[in-house]
Order: sequence, then C-alpha cells, then structure tokens
Amino acid sequence: MTDFDQFWAAYPKRVAKGAAYKAWVKLKPPLAEVLAALAWQVNQPGWLKDGGQWVPHASTWLHSWGWQDEPFHPVATGRPRMPHDWRSECAATHDSRCTNATFHSAKMAEQAEAQS
Repeated sequence: MTDFDQFWAAYPKRVAKGAAYKAWVKLKPPLAEVLAALAWQVNQPGWLKDGGQWVPHASTWLHSWGWQDEPFHPVATGRPRMPHDWRSECAATHDSRCTNATFHSAKMAEQAEAQS
C-alpha cells in the first residue's frame, strides 16, 4: 500500500481522488505527520458538524498543509452559552416569540432583571 493509499484510507471525505493524488505527488507530505494530524482532526467540531459537510476535500487539505494545523481550543468568554435547543426554552418561558437566539437571550435577561 502506497503512502497516498494510506492517506486516502484515513481521510474522511473521499471525493476528487485524482486532485488529491496530484496534490500528494506535488507536496510529498510526511505520512506519519499526516496520519497523526488526521487522528485528532477527524474529531474536531467543524469536521463533525452537519455530518461532515464541512470537511475540506483532500486536495484542499493537502494544499493548505492541513497536517501542520494545531488543535483548536475554544477560549471561555465568560458569557453563558446558548442552550442547544433555545426554541424549546423560549416556548416554555415566553410563548415562542423569539425570532433568533440573540433575541431569546435578551428576552431571558429582561425576565431575570424583572424578577430581581
């Protein structure tokens, strides 16, 4: 099995193989580094989002030297995160009048201030 074949087997979005192969031949990336990077990148939120819809094509990943990327660690901002299902919370607390998460957050803050 060639280095490219090993890369192709490990890459989660197997489309445009010819373009990926051309990029591989041109760049000659170090297989060990490539596989090590893919081991953690396949679990990144951006790559898991929407069933992997946002995983770049292999040729794009290679051309951008994706194996040299560093893990993303979100920094806490101190702001509370929106509940995943803010619409249910909206329906339960103020009759589904919110049009988006930002409006809902403001509405919740108003209610909390009114109750204090």
